[in-house]
Amino acid sequence: MGKESNELKVVLAEFKRAMKLFKSYDRGKRAPEALIAHSNGMLSFEALGEAAVVRAEGEWHGRAEVSARILALLARVPPSENPLLIRYRDGKLQIGTVVVGCRWTDEGAEIVERLENPGLTKQIAGSSVTRAGKLLEKLEITVEDLWMMVEQRIQARIRTPS
Repeated sequence: MGKESNELKVVLAEFKRAMKLFKSYDRGKRAPEALIAHSNGMLSFEALGEAAVVRAEGEWHGRAEVSARILALLARVPPSENPLLIRYRDGKLQIGTVVVGCRWTDEGAEIVERLENPGLTKQIAGSSVTRAGKLLEKLEITVEDLWMMVEQRIQARIRTPS
């Protein structure tokens, strides 16, 4: 079987809107890592528990990690091509004409890593689950209920063959 393709197209206006969230990350000594992942036709960009999501078409079989400073720079000087091409290949993430090195985790390896290190799930989803719990308090849905749903979903994905 050949290499999997990791290439998405997004609408430029949506990308520009999403990158506004990261403008402040070009200040300071050390920018946090940003996670870039794709699921169900949506491409997400996340740093320090904040996330921006855009619709995306194509294939993406993992998760890229780059400095959030890259996203801040793309917010300040956005690409011009529409649709915008986002691609991962051979250790490099390409967003439009910008190419940077990144850390890549394949989808399968990420699931195994979560099984081996359950704390990783809490690191990745922690602030999102906490925020959702606060929003859902009035419906008597607790943070514990949400964690059970997250864990069940992960287990279901592990058992479902690709």
